Amino acid sequence: MAESKEDILEEFGFVIGSHEFSSTKKWYAGITSDPRERLFSDHKVDENDTEDWACMEANNVEDAREIEKILHSDGFQGGPGGGDDDSKYVYIYRITKDTVE
Repeated sequence: MAESKEDILEEFGFVIGSHEFSSTKKWYAGITSDPRERLFSDHKVDENDTEDWACMEANNVEDAREIEKILHSDGFQGGPGGGDDDSKYVYIYRITKDTVE
């Protein structure tokens, strides 16, 4: 179910704020049309460690890109311009020695 920009940013803030690794510099943010592939195959995030990642569907790709831009300006790692015209999913994960940025 698609969520508003405000709800997504609030939820991601909660995920990071409740984590011992609360610095946004230790987290990566991106957008995708295929969250499972992007998170678990491409970035090598541990799917079972649900405290270290989150993914939510935005209303549209424009909202997803805006959320990604806000997260990057707040210190998250990653860069703009990723995804495609169907990339409505915004994701974050904690960067570890096992993840691939």
